Amino acid sequence: MRDRLHAARTIAARDLLGLAASPAPYVVLALGMLATLVILRGHLDVVARGQILLLADAFTLPYFITATIAMLFLAISSATAVARERDQGTLETLFHGPVDAPSYLAGKELAQVGAFAAIGLAAALLLVAYGGLTGFRVTGVLALAVLLSIPAAGAVVALGLFLSTATGSVRAALALLVAVTALLLATRVAADLLGGIVVANNQSPLLFARDLFLILDAIAARLSPFSLFQDGVDAASRGEYVGYLTAMGVAMLHVVALMWAAIRLLDARGLRG
Repeated sequence: MRDRLHAARTIAARDLLGLAASPAPYVVLALGMLATLVILRGHLDVVARGQILLLADAFTLPYFITATIAMLFLAISSATAVARERDQGTLETLFHGPVDAPSYLAGKELAQVGAFAAIGLAAALLLVAYGGLTGFRVTGVLALAVLLSIPAAGAVVALGLFLSTATGSVRAALALLVAVTALLLATRVAADLLGGIVVANNQSPLLFARDLFLILDAIAARLSPFSLFQDGVDAASRGEYVGYLTAMGVAMLHVVALMWAAIRLLDARGLRG
């Protein structure tokens, strides 16, 4: 166990330094702050025109957007991590030392989540600064959103690592990630569209389709880390802390289950796929 922890820390430190030296995290943060600027500018324009603006929290939505952009980046990064190092022969070289599947994947998980934590903390501090500049009140919901985003990001990274171990190449890993994301998105859109349809005829096929997609959307909401994050933030905004804690607990279960599955897959497929 001591060797595993040392190997995991070493891999995490290597990957974290690599992420810090790349422009991607800073681009993600800049995109999130750009979206924040657009949202807050709209709020300030409403106030400047003398109209009443009622907001429970002006900064929850900007942080949600920033965190979602960062999670999408992590999904791509983690989905290609194992496949890329397998193609380059790095994986086989690492496993000649005191490295095995649990320590390797744990190091990858720690590095990606650590990078997200840095982005999330920086975004939260900038939003607090925006609050001081604009006069909009920063509430405790922002802190709850930051706290929930960590396990949600961990679930996204674990999903990416699982997909990366399940495929034999970077291209296949990305294709599988896009397919899973598109399926979850299509299910949510179809449920939203069909959910608003009023069906007078109980024998209409639309009734069956609506009920089917509503059920699929409810299942997808428990399987998608992005939906869990959204539902948890919404629950925190409404003061429903049971729903918030439920979303956090389910996200943690995702991390454990997906990491276990990724470890088993990597052991079963071997270092060369």
